[in-house]
Formats: sequence, C-alpha cells, structure tokens
Amino acid sequence: MPELNNTEIIELLRAKIADHVKIEIDQVDPARNLDEIGLSSLQAVIISGELEDVLEVEIDPMIMFENKTINEVAEKIMQLTNG
Repeated sequence: MPELNNTEIIELLRAKIADHVKIEIDQVDPARNLDEIGLSSLQAVIISGELEDVLEVEIDPMIMFENKTINEVAEKIMQLTNG
C-alpha cells in the first residue's frame, strides 16, 4: 500500500472531486461541505472505488456520506490506512 500522509490524501481527494465535478482543483476547498461542491452520490461511490485502487485498502463508500468535508474524509482514510 502506498504510504500517503493526510495532506497527500486531501490533494488526491481534491483532484478526483475536481475531475468528477468538472471544476478546477483550486475551487475544491477541503473544508467545504461535499454537497456544496456539487458531488453527487454516484460520483462519491465512484471516487471511493478509485481511492481503493490507488491506496490498496478497502474503503466503504459510506465514508463519503458520513463525513461532510474532504478534511473529514481524509482523516477517516488515514485511520484505515494506518489501522
């Protein structure tokens, strides 16, 4: 499994969300609510699967719904990868 720190996971999430929502990465504030960014439920599930592939760890798609911001999602992913 690739060793990523919290900042790297946040940047990975920002890039994936920007790509799926079709906005520039600098418009993706990690402290902003994911709903406000425009992330749909389907996009959240797809991103969860993409993160699993990159991080080589099982990620329940619910992580994207139970946490409101990229910062919160990244923290939960860090717990999984260090778990």
